[in-house]
Amino acid sequence: MINGEAFSSIDFVGQCLVDKERTQAFEQEISGIQNLSEKTVLDIGTGSGVLALIAARCGAKKVYAIEYDPFVAAIAQKNIDLNKFNSVIEILHGDARTLSLSGLHFDVVIAEMLTTGLVEEHQVEAMNNLQEQGVVDENTIFLPSKQSMSMELVSYNNKQHGVSFDFPVHLWKWHDWSDFQIQNMSENKEVSTVFLNKINSMETILETSLKIIGDGEVNGLIIRGKTHFPSGAIIEDTEALNAPILLPINPQNLKIGDSLKFKLSYSFGKGFDFFKIDI
Repeated sequence: MINGEAFSSIDFVGQCLVDKERTQAFEQEISGIQNLSEKTVLDIGTGSGVLALIAARCGAKKVYAIEYDPFVAAIAQKNIDLNKFNSVIEILHGDARTLSLSGLHFDVVIAEMLTTGLVEEHQVEAMNNLQEQGVVDENTIFLPSKQSMSMELVSYNNKQHGVSFDFPVHLWKWHDWSDFQIQNMSENKEVSTVFLNKINSMETILETSLKIIGDGEVNGLIIRGKTHFPSGAIIEDTEALNAPILLPINPQNLKIGDSLKFKLSYSFGKGFDFFKIDI
């Protein structure tokens, strides 16, 4: 607990730390930045501090690392001390959505505050804050540069432990989902892209249709995320990044060749309380 109010987020921070695919993808991008020794880096949601430490180890002139959770921020500071990067990395304790960064300018922004569709993380609002304060410009390198989202309709078994469930599920790749008996029932279609180097509206409305590829009942929608880097590299779901999300929908009996039209609307970073699907 933190001050008796909430559970610490240290568990997920640990998952990110040991996610080699995710961390190595960011390390490759950071190490490939030209003239990094002349650049000031901002790491948003630093967690354990691993990406800030990688930037410092790769030669960044200065690294500012934002962390909201005071317990996690203290651990990140210990890691910085342990690796003797105190003179390079500075922890900024606060909310990246509102934190004042007046007087600073960032050449590189590392922002691995990512969930599929940016439904639950506050990355869009944090990026908007940077743009509105003028602490980044057209030459700032954003890691990642954008996130795209695709969708597909599925049939799945929503009965677990002898009872039925009707709620969103993150399909983390380290878990065995065979009991869900998920079957693809439509094409997978890219429906949106969020560019992280500009101001974005906090509200998104997506209207599309998906072509059915199998006969039978459709009762779920899976959304998938892809993280894009300036180099052109792309990472999809890893152990701690971009887990596909399975969303229940009202069952529909469809046939091959049919198309299902629907509208999806939500607010970035507000979670599934604000998520709506109209069919």
